[in-house]
Amino acid sequence: METKKIVSYSIPIIFVALLSVIPFTQMGSLVPILYELFLWIVLVQSFNIISGYTGYVSFGHVAFFGTAATIVASMVGFGIPIFLSIPIGGIGAVLLAVVIGYPTLKLHGAYFAIAMLSISEAMAVLVLYLYPYGITLPPGLYDPLMTYYLMFALAIVATVVTYLIDKSKFGLALISIREDEDAASATGVDVFKFKIMAFMISALLAGLAGGIAVWRATYTEAAGAYGVEKTIEMIAMCMFGGAGTVTGPIFGATVLYALEYILWVRLPFLHLIIFGVLIVATVLFIPKGVIGVIRKKFPKLRKVLR
Repeated sequence: METKKIVSYSIPIIFVALLSVIPFTQMGSLVPILYELFLWIVLVQSFNIISGYTGYVSFGHVAFFGTAATIVASMVGFGIPIFLSIPIGGIGAVLLAVVIGYPTLKLHGAYFAIAMLSISEAMAVLVLYLYPYGITLPPGLYDPLMTYYLMFALAIVATVVTYLIDKSKFGLALISIREDEDAASATGVDVFKFKIMAFMISALLAGLAGGIAVWRATYTEAAGAYGVEKTIEMIAMCMFGGAGTVTGPIFGATVLYALEYILWVRLPFLHLIIFGVLIVATVLFIPKGVIGVIRKKFPKLRKVLR
């Protein structure tokens, strides 16, 4: 047992160590690709907390990413340091989650999904009105190495947070809400409190990712920050990997981002069609995702593939 524990802990540590030194090796050209992968892992894990564990599928989750990106860019424009602006952007995303969560989390199923999509689109229109030409950060702020490590660290944090939720009573409460909200309420679970908490955590992670992303890009505008395609990709990656699991979003983000990268070079925009087909196929044939299938066929791997 001790040997298995050592191996299970050693593998992720080795991966983290390797990814940490890649920028200084001959594989340094992979840094932009890995950065994008880390970004997707953060976004999919954040989506997973509210949608995978709680069962509230949000079609407007990108609103937190876009709002934080806009706040950070605006704050930097007012002369506030980027390292202070990013946490403020994350807090702004959390406040947005509280404001829209109180009415929307009382809705269920398609009503919640459509409400979130509407709010996200409304936020995009508002930002377009306020900043019709987008917001450009000072060119001197561009720091691909620092943003690589920050996004890498945030991907680790997002995964650890998901892992802790998965093992906790809080996570059990979220799963009970997902399976049967009325039954959960009848057994004493404070349903709304747990839903709003999950919503706030997911918003914080997405918001911090938005802040780091605008730092790396040194530019943000409504169409890119609030693009519905981001949410489509989050849903596809989460469901394909395995919603309501810790490793599912990592697997889904890695496989589908690799597929997206290959298709983008050869057939731009076709990846969105493929992602749509994957969502339908996943719902029909592997509703628990690839990780769910592996865990079912190989029960001994359940502790490793949470």
